[in-house]
Amino acid sequence: MEPNNEKKRFVGRPRSESSKLAILNSVKDLLETKGFTNLTIEGIAKEAGVSKATIYRWWKNKEMILLSLFLEVSQSKFEFDPDQSVVENLRQQMQELSHILDSTIGRALLLIIIENESISKEFHLHFLHPRRLEAKRILSVGIEKGLLQPNINMDIVLDLLFGPIYFKLMVYKESIDTNFINELIDQAMKGIIIHSSN
Repeated sequence: MEPNNEKKRFVGRPRSESSKLAILNSVKDLLETKGFTNLTIEGIAKEAGVSKATIYRWWKNKEMILLSLFLEVSQSKFEFDPDQSVVENLRQQMQELSHILDSTIGRALLLIIIENESISKEFHLHFLHPRRLEAKRILSVGIEKGLLQPNINMDIVLDLLFGPIYFKLMVYKESIDTNFINELIDQAMKGIIIHSSN
């Protein structure tokens, strides 16, 4: 009996993962056609070809499904390169962030985190915090190389760099382009960069 039970567990897991992936893909498609407001668990189940019970096995509501989808598609592709300049590393990270948040999935999630405290906490823990640590590493290397002021408040500097991106997307409802990011970096770096006397 034991070998059969082991075989059943082994076979069942890929099937579950397949259903989970189908649900996430369905939410992605439905967001494009219906928007998040019109998204329902019933509609997701129908689109994915699963039961509502299957959906509730992993998520308690559609907001949590959206968060899972966002985290799935927003896995960071940014890799800190110590051989590149501080500015270039920051630019690449900010461009990646803007691209993710300016997507249909990103914009839907930004609307939710304003009102949903639990989603906001998960967003901060699994998305914002890791990227914040990456950005602090960039600044730390810049300080170590004598390129940036040694006494800067990293949290304030990062708020100056990344805050306008969220503000532009969430308040002005405008997209982020390369020119905006370049200007943002130029303005923020003026107060922290060490200028050569030569």
